[in-house]
Amino acid sequence: MFIVAAPDKQAHAEGIFDLVAEQWRDDLREQCREGRIFHSHYDWRTSRVGLVDGKVVTHFGVYDLTVRVGSARVAAAGVNLVVTHPDYRKQGLMPKTIWSSIEAMRDRGYDISIVANAVENYYERFGWRAAWPETHYYIAPESLPNEKPDVRLRKWLSFSAEFVDCVLAGDIPEAAFLGRSPLGSTSRQTNAFTGN
Repeated sequence: MFIVAAPDKQAHAEGIFDLVAEQWRDDLREQCREGRIFHSHYDWRTSRVGLVDGKVVTHFGVYDLTVRVGSARVAAAGVNLVVTHPDYRKQGLMPKTIWSSIEAMRDRGYDISIVANAVENYYERFGWRAAWPETHYYIAPESLPNEKPDVRLRKWLSFSAEFVDCVLAGDIPEAAFLGRSPLGSTSRQTNAFTGN
């Protein structure tokens, strides 16, 4: 039997980490333990897991990204790490998981929501709207210059204070775009920051 619930840190964390790692990359398991879920703004009360016989088979991660705009406090929910176990896909389990989380976002008072790295045309059925297309550019290695650039390059980590400062200062304007949220307010849809 399939049930949807807020994840329990003790009972479900490792199942979430395993599911995320299976979907994307094995190193995400440790990233989730070290800061992507644990020790982060992950909202355990609003995120949702779908369980079959106690096993985590869906995950809809929500992060509390509350910000201040002028003197106003804007409760923003960031959505990330949305995944269904391969053996349970195409059974209608993720929509049930998402609707439960949307209800929890409303109950918890979120004003807007952000979907990061969204599958194209999937989230519209839940009320989100894309406001800016995601664009990818590919350059053949042989088209790149051989000489070293005349600039200082730095590696930025997405969890660094420097990255957060740049986003808040507006130095990375392509990080966020306006859209519509199923919560009924203006939202932002973000692209992943990959650094330079």
